[in-house]
Amino acid sequence: MLKIQVRYESSLADEAGCRSEVFDVEDGATLADLRSMIVEKHGTAVTGASREYQWRHSTSYVLYAVDGLVVPEEELSETKVVEGMVFSIVPPTSGG
Repeated sequence: MLKIQVRYESSLADEAGCRSEVFDVEDGATLADLRSMIVEKHGTAVTGASREYQWRHSTSYVLYAVDGLVVPEEELSETKVVEGMVFSIVPPTSGG
């Protein structure tokens, strides 16, 4: 088992009920597998897929990052988890 830290940024921390937590993930798992575990535990709001999230933010868009570098959603199923990595989910920002 690999220990992966997950961080929920901004309003997503409210959805998850915490700012960060550690998941035990099977060796060989992908970021998509990790995201599925997160949804199973916290529901779809932490990934932007709930209606309430979409209403509040006018989008279902969230960013996924590993160790501070953005990983495109289409690459989550190809990217293997690595012991000690930090996986962050970040809501859209606004401002000017």
